[in-house]
Amino acid sequence: MGTRELVVAGLALACCGCAAAEPAPLGLVLSGGGAKGAYEVGVWRELQAAGLAPRVAAVSGTSVGAINAALFATRPDAAGTLWLEHMEDVFALNTNRVGETIQKTVDDAARAVAVAEETGEEWRGWASFVLSTLVRAAGDYVETVASDAPREGYIDSSRLAAALEAALPRDWPQGAPRVYATAVEKGAGSVSKTWTLNDEPHDRRILMLRASTAIPFGFDTVRIDGKTYVDGGWESRGGDNVPLEPVLEKHPDIKTALVVYLDDEPHLVRSRVEKNRAMAAAAGVRLVEIVPSEDIGGAFGWEGVFDADPATARHLVELGRADARKALRAAGLAE
Repeated sequence: MGTRELVVAGLALACCGCAAAEPAPLGLVLSGGGAKGAYEVGVWRELQAAGLAPRVAAVSGTSVGAINAALFATRPDAAGTLWLEHMEDVFALNTNRVGETIQKTVDDAARAVAVAEETGEEWRGWASFVLSTLVRAAGDYVETVASDAPREGYIDSSRLAAALEAALPRDWPQGAPRVYATAVEKGAGSVSKTWTLNDEPHDRRILMLRASTAIPFGFDTVRIDGKTYVDGGWESRGGDNVPLEPVLEKHPDIKTALVVYLDDEPHLVRSRVEKNRAMAAAAGVRLVEIVPSEDIGGAFGWEGVFDADPATARHLVELGRADARKALRAAGLAE
């Protein structure tokens, strides 16, 4: 073999070596779960500690998972600040809406008393009160579930909008992972909608994240392009609280996806888990599932969604790190 052939062969071997050394990309899927999302901050910190964060090429999230996805991809330090310092503000009540509801209840009670006094039968007053309350609740439910009309929530949504404005950069880094946020288009024929945030201007990104996070009855619904959206985790209305599909569909090069759940093993929705496992198997993708090692939902399963206490957030961050460390080691992704 001549000198020229040796040089060409050497360059070819060197290129092969470089290709072999290129780390395989990872996908990351973040569940919705309100204040329980502090757990995902701990998972991301463990990915950073294990040197895996730069390998994450795509992050798909619903609700709080979408917010964390955007923060992890662009300004991960801001995620800790948001959860540990500002989350209590984000869950502040909408005093006008709460006061309006209280006033309606008081008015219903006053009418019930009037009926009882007029008829001389107390049971008629109670019946009047119960009936008016049920009618109002049914109207609220129909408006929230089946109507595409905008809906004001009981939480002050302006606080979340301000927190997102402060936390997220206006211009995303060119090399940022692809970020997918899922919401539900509200109305009689509710359907799931997924946006790629990297391709959107800043103001629309904020709207899309608010739409993904619009917990029914909690946060205000969000209007985008003439359509009304609510929380992407509302699965009974077509949502997906653990949105693996965007990673599988848009990134065929990803062969390992990390899926972070916000329910411990006894409370996992098995149909949701099996659905994602089946989709991953069909796509030839390995799932590394990170599941809380303790119940973080509370006695009734939903208290954790609204528990924005900083002490709770700190505990969830550390729990997320510990659980992620075990899962990554078991999967051979970390030492």
